[in-house]
Amino acid sequence: MFSNFSLGKKIKLIRSAKGISQENIAQALKCNQSTIQRIEQGKSECGAETLAAIKKYLEIENAPLLGHELEIFKERLLAWGDLISNQRIAEAKAAHTELQVITHLPYEHDLLVMFLSIEALMLIVESNLTAAKESLNAAKALLNDTTNDRASYTFHVGKGSYHFAKTDNPKGALKHFLCAEAYKSKGIKPSASVYTNIASLYVVANKPHLALNMVASAEVASGDNPSPLSRINTYIMYSSCHIALREYEKAKHYINIALTSATSINFEAAIGWSLAGLGLCASKTGNYQEGITLFDQALVYFRKDNSLLALSRAKITLYHKGLTFFLMKNMTECQATAEEGLQISEDDAPAQMCFGLLKHLTTLDNNSADYIFNDVIPYLKATLHNKEIILDILMLLEQHYKNKRNKTKANAIAAEMRDIYHKMFFGEVEF
Repeated sequence: MFSNFSLGKKIKLIRSAKGISQENIAQALKCNQSTIQRIEQGKSECGAETLAAIKKYLEIENAPLLGHELEIFKERLLAWGDLISNQRIAEAKAAHTELQVITHLPYEHDLLVMFLSIEALMLIVESNLTAAKESLNAAKALLNDTTNDRASYTFHVGKGSYHFAKTDNPKGALKHFLCAEAYKSKGIKPSASVYTNIASLYVVANKPHLALNMVASAEVASGDNPSPLSRINTYIMYSSCHIALREYEKAKHYINIALTSATSINFEAAIGWSLAGLGLCASKTGNYQEGITLFDQALVYFRKDNSLLALSRAKITLYHKGLTFFLMKNMTECQATAEEGLQISEDDAPAQMCFGLLKHLTTLDNNSADYIFNDVIPYLKATLHNKEIILDILMLLEQHYKNKRNKTKANAIAAEMRDIYHKMFFGEVEF
């Protein structure tokens, strides 16, 4: 995993990268330039005191140059990644300050790829996606120079996490997480978060049965004593799968476990998601007012979070809130919620279409129903990952046409729903 350069060669590479001459070091150490030259050429031993003095002058006192130091440094990188996974950001930032000394060792490609990829994960947690992309680009530039599986695995986790957080490329996110998961065949144990992220993306791709398999793998990867965050993420994903399968009682069971754990550690993002999930379960089972209350509670948490993921969740929650008002026949509040959704969806055409659709529902007649079925539904099928939203609307349209005794159109909508369900369980993974 580590470079096989001699100590003298490493010193030369670091010195050259910093634009420092042998003479500069010799003057600082009060020795002859030939002494430094012989050390770099491997013709003279570099004693502990001399090495410490050279490292101090080069400002790399904590840099790992020797074999045992490199092994320790690798373990510190992995521990740093665990801090980030467990949302211990203050500790992760302190570790980052110490570990970035590796950037002064341009020849340690494997460790640099690991450092830059894990740095990207920290930046993603901080919602600094621009800086995360820069770190990943720097890691990618070094990737061809590494043959180490751990470094490549870490890069794929970082790249998948970036696409996941950015929310605009689920296909790319799934590709990288699946690449990371494949390293289990090479002896690397994927983290529980890799499996839960794959599961989340399968839910987005309307493959809840595939997602359930990944959540089960996440639970195994978490071990017998999972961290609170790992436990929360696992149960949130179990509930997401059961919501997609319209098994709302099972979903509520898992959400309540996740909510209790999230509340105990004040994990606000998970609290918000759990409340939104409970609101959806309540709405889907006819407890509309309870659903509205829970949606409002969830939105409080989403609005405090400036991340793109929180904004996406806020949009989905507002949509379900508006649809619940429609089911309550409260068209005034449905309209108001649709307007609120439109205001936060200026650059999101599919979301705008969904909130516009809510407004059409408030004045549902044959003309608006035909428009929704002939124009809105095809657009949403082409642009919207979440087919559950489409299924909900199709069910409403089917009931509308049944009430109007239009059997032909009701049957056409039923056929459309069957096609969606068939693709969910038997079709390819698509976004």
